[in-house]
Amino acid sequence: MVFINGLIGTLNDPEIHRRLGNRLFIAPDLYGDGNHQDTPGGKINIQRQVERIRKVVEAEFNECAVNLVGHSVGGVVAMHLPTATPSV
Repeated sequence: MVFINGLIGTLNDPEIHRRLGNRLFIAPDLYGDGNHQDTPGGKINIQRQVERIRKVVEAEFNECAVNLVGHSVGGVVAMHLPTATPSV
């Protein structure tokens, strides 16, 4: 399962880890948020966000299908991700 945050936030939250227990999931930050909050604004767009998440998903899950859960802008990224990565 892949959680994708919306604007101005992160979903890498200890409460999510607690509630999901042993289920395999990741919650990578989008550019501009969390660990990537220093990304210059001019370099942030939906296409770059999709590409970032695609790389993370491929690295973590290889060719396995995953469930995408996006909030706000994360939902837009989740909608575009299958066309960038048909195996998702």
